[in-house]
Amino acid sequence: MGSKYAGLEKLSNFYLVANESAGESKFQFLLAPSPGNAPFGVLPVPAPFNQTARGLCECRGVLYGVNGTAVWSMDANGNYTFIGTVVTDANPATGKIGSPCRMVPTGSGQVFIQSVESGYVIPAGGGANSLIAVGSSGFLGATDATFQDGYVLVINPHSNVYQISGSQDVPLGDATLWDASNVSAQAGQADYLKAIISSREYIHLMGAERSQILTDVGSQGQGGFPFANYNSTFIETGIGPVRSLVEMGGFLIWVGQDQRGIRSAWMDSSFNPTRISTFAIEQQWQDYASIDDAVAFSFIWRGHLMYQITFPSAFVNNPPSGFPLGAAPTYTGATWVYDATVSQIIGRPIWHERQFQLSNGQLTQRPEMFHAFVYGKHLVGSIGIDGNPGAVYQYSDGPSGYQDCIQVAGSQTKAAIVRDRVCPHVWSGNKRILYNRLEFELARGVGLDGSPVVGANPVFMLRLSRDGGNTFGDEYTIKAGAIGRFTQRSYMTRLGYARDLVVWVRCSDP
Repeated sequence: MGSKYAGLEKLSNFYLVANESAGESKFQFLLAPSPGNAPFGVLPVPAPFNQTARGLCECRGVLYGVNGTAVWSMDANGNYTFIGTVVTDANPATGKIGSPCRMVPTGSGQVFIQSVESGYVIPAGGGANSLIAVGSSGFLGATDATFQDGYVLVINPHSNVYQISGSQDVPLGDATLWDASNVSAQAGQADYLKAIISSREYIHLMGAERSQILTDVGSQGQGGFPFANYNSTFIETGIGPVRSLVEMGGFLIWVGQDQRGIRSAWMDSSFNPTRISTFAIEQQWQDYASIDDAVAFSFIWRGHLMYQITFPSAFVNNPPSGFPLGAAPTYTGATWVYDATVSQIIGRPIWHERQFQLSNGQLTQRPEMFHAFVYGKHLVGSIGIDGNPGAVYQYSDGPSGYQDCIQVAGSQTKAAIVRDRVCPHVWSGNKRILYNRLEFELARGVGLDGSPVVGANPVFMLRLSRDGGNTFGDEYTIKAGAIGRFTQRSYMTRLGYARDLVVWVRCSDP
């Protein structure tokens, strides 16, 4: 959404699918439901794992995670193993849930964990109580980390310096060993370094206003240091929220910041970033109270390469107007998804919103902020707004994927996923148009038939605005066709006149 007079359309908990069949005349596009959170790990989450999720990763076919202070692994049956304890900057008194960890699998099977400004290592294979705190005096601290060519690379706190792992005796392969001399100060960076990531065998070093590209030159580097600037390449765009930076399988996406401003999304595949956010998305982000704690991850869902970013402090002390859906709920955060696949097919950026329904019916950000694909499943970790801090869920769009897990008053239950489509203006030169019939093309005759019956005779809701989206009228309920009724037609008749009609469709049935 941007200005509601120019473009108020909205897509929430649906994603756009382009029909790739040549010559298809009926459906060029359709809306598919975003997945729900189905249980994977134990619910309710046992102590000490029932703390806010702070990171997930896969290493050699095993899921590892950090919840609050607890480091753990989880097997394919959802069973936890406690590995150790890390520091956190969480402060329940102020509502701070703890900054995300960066979890970096290495070529030796270790997992390096950056937590606050400290470093930890899960040994190869993990194991109960096996976590090693990096206690070397040569370790200068870390605010972000990545891995390439046998080295863990970290950004030293509040500096333009990065450090690589290894000692004089063991230069490669052991993330527990560090030497204070294995550092490189970036004289070309006037601003402090904020983020570091490996992509396509290049290291991207990102500051608040400027970024640069490194490559491994081996012992040919100055003083034998293995990494050097690639062809003196600098990018005149920095990064805003550090955890917005995601590797997408050959290209990077992040929320940028530089001397010109902040809060645009950028994509880079050849050291020449292009803007992928839209004016409408950027207007939403500009109104957020804070974006510094935003966290993003990527995943492939039904052939769609998605970039999902959550702004947990978007509406702190600044609830939105609720436009165009009426009275404003008490939001805390917001979740947005960029569909890289459909954007490439269509030739313009395609975004949609994802929301979670609280027990009081209010809609807010998604609870999952971390992702790992392991055991053949998309597993995600919850920060706890669903009542299950630290829970590990699996994304699902089958019978269990039309609802989300939620804990209410100590009991596990399900929350309906509310899906919205607010369509563009229907307008013809400000002429008054008579609407005899409004018909919807749906997947008819489908639903769920279980015990209890949910969605055996699904319906959806319709509201109309005749003043360009400023106000919406009464809610109508329309049948989508009971199970097996594939020829059901879904329409409304005798809708009267309008010069500027806006259609809003909402559904939660499967």
